[in-house]
Amino acid sequence: MVSVIALWCVIAWFWADAIGQARELRLIERERDAAQSGAATMSANIGLSLAHLRSIPAMLAKDPAVVSILLRFGPDVTASTLPEAKRREIWQAEPHLSDLAHRFEEILADVGVNQIWVMNAAGDCVVSGGFPPAGTATGVNYIDREYFRAGQRGQNGRQFAVGRTTDLPGLYYSSPVTMAGQFLGVVTVKIELDNLSQLVTDPNTFVSDENGIVILAGNKNLIMHSVPGAKVGDVSVDDLKNRYKRTMFAPLGMTPVALAGQPDLVRWNDNPTPYVFSVRGRSDDIVTIHVLRSVAGALAFQQERLWSFLSLSATGGSLLVLLAGAAIYLRGGIEHGREMARANARLADLNAKLAQQANTDALTGCANRRQFMAALEAERRRSGRYESPFSVALLDLDHFKTVNDYHGHPAGDEALRHFVAVATGVLRSTDVLGRFGGDEFSILMPQTNARAAILLGERIRAALEASPVRVGGKQIRLTVSVGIAQWSAEDDETLEDLLGRADTDLYAAKGAGRSLSGADDDLKMVDGSS
Repeated sequence: MVSVIALWCVIAWFWADAIGQARELRLIERERDAAQSGAATMSANIGLSLAHLRSIPAMLAKDPAVVSILLRFGPDVTASTLPEAKRREIWQAEPHLSDLAHRFEEILADVGVNQIWVMNAAGDCVVSGGFPPAGTATGVNYIDREYFRAGQRGQNGRQFAVGRTTDLPGLYYSSPVTMAGQFLGVVTVKIELDNLSQLVTDPNTFVSDENGIVILAGNKNLIMHSVPGAKVGDVSVDDLKNRYKRTMFAPLGMTPVALAGQPDLVRWNDNPTPYVFSVRGRSDDIVTIHVLRSVAGALAFQQERLWSFLSLSATGGSLLVLLAGAAIYLRGGIEHGREMARANARLADLNAKLAQQANTDALTGCANRRQFMAALEAERRRSGRYESPFSVALLDLDHFKTVNDYHGHPAGDEALRHFVAVATGVLRSTDVLGRFGGDEFSILMPQTNARAAILLGERIRAALEASPVRVGGKQIRLTVSVGIAQWSAEDDETLEDLLGRADTDLYAAKGAGRSLSGADDDLKMVDGSS
């Protein structure tokens, strides 16, 4: 009997262990897929925002006013030997430079950046916009910044750094200004990290720069920490001071976990719960996305494995114990199943509510950015399968900042809800309206070519112009600019490229006077005033 019980205990242990490991592996694989999917979605969202930022200095570098000013300094200019304050005073008083600085101040809100500045071929900033008076960049030399050095090499620059005059961290993008093959200077834009914080809200998600320093995070306490394997240790002290204005970066609290033979599990901030750690880099930019997903159930499985072993072992003692144990286990299993069914029902209801909240813009009730991107990806696959075109529109309310400034933010919120109501009344049931953020919206139009899409965009523009919003007894007239791009099965382009074309057309419409609909180059520009 002792031998039989011992043999049964060995069998029970291997049986319970095999079942527990299988459940652990299924849980880990499910959370790994979720982490990778979350990283891919965030990469697409961030990529879209950064692609827009990269395009701004590229356009300004071709601006005749910018080129004309840098031509006055010439390609062979040397750094000014005057004191910084003196050269700032001289350049700020120069009419052509002050006119361009004023123009920069006017377009900052429209292009979505915090600062714009222009440096001559020697690295001296000769004109800037968006800086506080006490922290202006005009007169400062930036020849040691990587985004300026990239321009000297004839390349577009990109860098994360702490502002030299503002002490605020941000992402910098630059483009060289050339004429007849000669380097004249560099145009640079900066967006501060506070303006990108809405892209990362999950406390277990963060974004690092090319040196492995956390620059965006749902948990703000993680910013300026270093990720595992960061290259920051290979950067010189002088470069660290120049870029980050500090030399010490505490490492994130991650330690590997040996569980089910999986290599990508870690413990996070001394939490005993294991996490799946997914990393996704972007080849076209300097940022890397990091996503952690909890696999807390694996610890419960380990406890259940021991319990299963003890339960199975106890059944081998005697027939009476076996029968009694089977009856108890069966009754407990039935009750557990009922409780699990009730818990699953509550969880399903909660998940449905959370999914609704996660996919809907809280202010306007239309789809949020994540839901819109998911619908756009689904339509791209469907369109590719059936070889049918679809179109995308990007819409931006004109002078929306003025509504907030003169009528208050509650009026601005009501204006956004009014716009969604007007647009929804015009759209078809198959169209998807989403809010990208602020006063920026997007529309997915399935099975619609660009000519039909621009007519739909014009109907929305006309309907909004004819329907002012009433707030506090006052009527506020709203107008909207629209950019439209068509995707077809024959086009080999990404969704980021498609949205980038629509974004370019949107800003072309704004540049042409706002309250306009813009579409691909081979279509007519429709003037909203006609």
